Amino acid sequence: MAEKVKAVEAQPLEVTPLDQWKIKTWLVELPSKRVVRVRTISLLAAIAEGNIPNGLNATVAQVIDKPSAGLASISDDLPMLVRFMRWVTAKTVVAPRIWEGVGECPADAVSMDVFTDDELAALTNFAVWQSLDGFASFRQE
Repeated sequence: MAEKVKAVEAQPLEVTPLDQWKIKTWLVELPSKRVVRVRTISLLAAIAEGNIPNGLNATVAQVIDKPSAGLASISDDLPMLVRFMRWVTAKTVVAPRIWEGVGECPADAVSMDVFTDDELAALTNFAVWQSLDGFASFRQE
């Protein structure tokens, strides 16, 4: 064991370059054939930063508590499941800009309402569990 420690100690450590710290994004083709740029999200970071919307705290806790269950861990409360998927989609889609407001959508954004149920599920599965299920194609940028 001491020999392994010495070997590690002999190797100089260097700071990881800044370009390796940037958030990675991917281009994904949705079932509708539309392409969006996405990133994964960290539910723990969202909690730490206070970015969980009111009413979703218990849902997020369920997802964290049973990570292998995926969306099934919250499927018993359908309105909360939909709120969770819409919130995750808004956080994970980098481009185009997602608009969640009421009324007419601005010209430089896409309304959350254009995403199908399958697309919301696919985007949520990717963002939280890094699953590629539901995407027609996928490419890291």
